[in-house]
Amino acid sequence: KRQEDELVVERHEFVMLEPQQNQMSVKRYSGKLWRCSRSLVFDADDWNIPVIKIPLRDVTNIKSHQTAFTIKEVLLIESKSHVHCKQNNRSEPYQFIKQQKDFLFEPFCNLSEFISETTRFKEFQDRFPEAQADMRAMWIVEDKLRAMQADMGVLGDGESIVLQFLVKCVEPMLESNGLLVVTNMNVFFQEFVPLCANPCPILSLSNIRRVLTRRYLLRQVGLEIYTETTSYLYAFKTLKQRDELFNTLTSLPLCKKNLEPTDMSNMTLKWQSGIASNYEYLMYLNSIADRSFNDLTQYPVFPWVLNGNVCNCHFIKHTRAHILYTHYM
Repeated sequence: KRQEDELVVERHEFVMLEPQQNQMSVKRYSGKLWRCSRSLVFDADDWNIPVIKIPLRDVTNIKSHQTAFTIKEVLLIESKSHVHCKQNNRSEPYQFIKQQKDFLFEPFCNLSEFISETTRFKEFQDRFPEAQADMRAMWIVEDKLRAMQADMGVLGDGESIVLQFLVKCVEPMLESNGLLVVTNMNVFFQEFVPLCANPCPILSLSNIRRVLTRRYLLRQVGLEIYTETTSYLYAFKTLKQRDELFNTLTSLPLCKKNLEPTDMSNMTLKWQSGIASNYEYLMYLNSIADRSFNDLTQYPVFPWVLNGNVCNCHFIKHTRAHILYTHYM
């Protein structure tokens, strides 16, 4: 996932500790601590608590620390600034707070490993310009991705893996790296950094209605899978990988027998016969033009299609619609 053009590397469960003024008690806020390429982001489970972003460039110290509130050591982060956002789950301007503050987090992971990895990313930010630091963070992520394995626990009885590739799942304002796995019964996308602890969603081959190749960022590396209600867009590393998965998926018996015809003559005939609506036909034209609601750079477009008369406007009648041609007198 990307947070403000950052690359999210890992997510861990932490509890933020907030000592009270008397220093005799502490408030606890459970949540997730995300290690990103340029910052640490704490997202509390309680929506009343703002999301806290700590830029790594402003971190002055990160270490394990012993407190009177916990038995085991906690994570101490000393920072010259931090950012508050999404307090009470409202979209408001970010609050940039320029003051020294110590953050305490009780870990549910290997603390020494977390500190070591975070220190490594901080060194990138301290030693290199932003672009070079991001590149080095990407190298680390790609190494972790190459070592990624499919979760065999999600496979059912008699189910086996047919093909798998490292891909990017593309959604509006969101990109997720992970593993796209095709089995003899299902397709599922296993995220590299999952948003939640729930198992990865599984798409049955019998529910797939269309599988279309797509452009992504002007390269022929995209593939979109359609069901009755939604679609999923994936970007591959190469054209060869995309075509291999497309050919494999569309040839599997459970998928092949439920695919809808995608040739243009068939859809045009449905539209001319009144079986397909104007909207369905326009969506089809957008689809074959490589446009998708999942990709903001290739978002569907629609002409003005109206029924009725408007003053000072001339209409050209078509068999299925009135197309507005405005003429100002």
